[in-house]
Amino acid sequence: MNINPHAESRLLRELSANAYRDIKNGMDAAKREGMEKGIAIGTEKGIAIGTEKGIAIGTEKGIAIGTEKGIQQGAQAKALEVARKMKARGLEDGMISEMTGLPVVEIRKL
Repeated sequence: MNINPHAESRLLRELSANAYRDIKNGMDAAKREGMEKGIAIGTEKGIAIGTEKGIAIGTEKGIAIGTEKGIQQGAQAKALEVARKMKARGLEDGMISEMTGLPVVEIRKL
């Protein structure tokens, strides 16, 4: 079978173009798939790291807030203790309030 040289050349070009297109499409698909997997893995790791850092920051802030509240509660308890002793010694409620920083209303409840 004799094939026209121009037809043969055109056929070879078409086959070459088809092969190139198929290879390129395969590579593009593999690239997309790789990027999608990379993004998924990166996102997962980023969330894990972010969660860990968030827990650490939250713990640190929680300890600071708890410490501050504990100090305030301790100071309040000490002021009440001193106010009770002052009241037991007969000091006036206004004087006790001035010295302890407690409101007179609270001192009257003691």
